Formats: sequence, structure tokens, C-alpha cells
Amino acid sequence: MMEVCNERLSQLPEGSQLDSDDEEDIYSQVLMNERTEVVNNKQRVTDMEDMMKIQDEMMKIQDERLKKQDELIRQLLQQLNPPSDHPGLFSQRQNGPPPPPPPPPPPPPPPSATIS
Repeated sequence: MMEVCNERLSQLPEGSQLDSDDEEDIYSQVLMNERTEVVNNKQRVTDMEDMMKIQDEMMKIQDERLKKQDELIRQLLQQLNPPSDHPGLFSQRQNGPPPPPPPPPPPPPPPSATIS
């Protein structure tokens, strides 16, 4: 804003004074620049506040997703590894060693004598 004033003053011949129209033009330009600067600053603040609100909303959404994801993982792990007092797919592995293998089948009976 001072640039406008300095620019206009530098155009005057040395020793001369501004007339009222020139003073009014400079004054109105300075005021306009100040108003523009204030409006721009307010807009920047508003934009920053809006950006912060959006960022907060995004963080809340991300937190909710993480909580849901953690809950789903916990449920899946419980299904895969049920508590030891609950019979389930992996309960033998959790309670101890697996049972011994079944005994081998008995040998087949000897062939009977053929009657001729």
C-alpha cells in the first residue's frame, strides 16, 4: 500500500504539492489496498479453519475405521483360536500333544485251502 503512495509521489515534480484530487486518489487507493489485504487475510483464516475442520473429520473417520478393523481382527482371531475350555478346531493343539496314531489294521486272513 505504501508503494502506491510512493509511486504517485515520485511522479510529482520536486517542490510541487498534491492537489486535492491527487490526495483523494492516493487515499482511496491506500484504503482499497488495506481493505483487500484485510479481506484476503480473513479469507486465509477462514480457509485454514475449514481445512482444520475437514482434517478433524478425516481423523475421526480414520479412528472409526481402525476401531472396526481391530474388532474384526479380534473376532477372526477368536474364531481361529477359541479359548481352551471351548471345544473347537484347534483345541487339541492348545491343550497338549496330539493323540497317538491309531493302531495298524490286522493282517488279512491266510488264504483258505481250495477244494478241488
